[in-house]
Amino acid sequence: MNGLLDVSEAASVAFTTDVIAALNDKNTKSGILAEATSNQTQSNTAKTAADLALEVAQGAVKVAQGAVITATSEFDAADKHHTAMVDELNDKQPGVDAESETLRSTIVLIETLLPAGRICSYESSIQNTFSTGAYAVTFADGNGWSSVHSFEEAKSLCTADTECTRLFWYNNDGGSYSAGGKYQLGRGTQRQQNNGWDLIPATC
Repeated sequence: MNGLLDVSEAASVAFTTDVIAALNDKNTKSGILAEATSNQTQSNTAKTAADLALEVAQGAVKVAQGAVITATSEFDAADKHHTAMVDELNDKQPGVDAESETLRSTIVLIETLLPAGRICSYESSIQNTFSTGAYAVTFADGNGWSSVHSFEEAKSLCTADTECTRLFWYNNDGGSYSAGGKYQLGRGTQRQQNNGWDLIPATC
């Protein structure tokens, strides 16, 4: 009987030992499963992020391809326009240059034919109120008061004299200053004590 008891107790211990070993194995496998599940979750998360990044990258590629197509089209148009402008330049510039040279030569010719000197215009006469206190000076042409000119002569002399700023009109003889009377040249602000001589400013 004791022998049978020993066998029975040994079997019981063996069963207990097997249960403990199985539990330890289960716990080990549970840890492995948990780690594998965590790795799977991380991998899925990484895959999702990678898929999103791939989608974004593919969109960027499409945008870049569209930009290349647009830039290529614009470049081709610009190249054609440049070629057309070069062709027009080669075709028309010689004629334009020849025309410009002709115009320059014509201008030079006209300038040689035009009279030298200033161009002056004359305003309305201004009454000379200086009957006393002014001073008598020699006229701009170096002549005295008795050496007068016609209006046309005085204009011509004043135009040729770069210091001439006015004409003197001896209006005691009457008449429009552009049609009659006696005239002389004046420089600067010179006046005459004889108020019979009025002033005609020259704008040159």
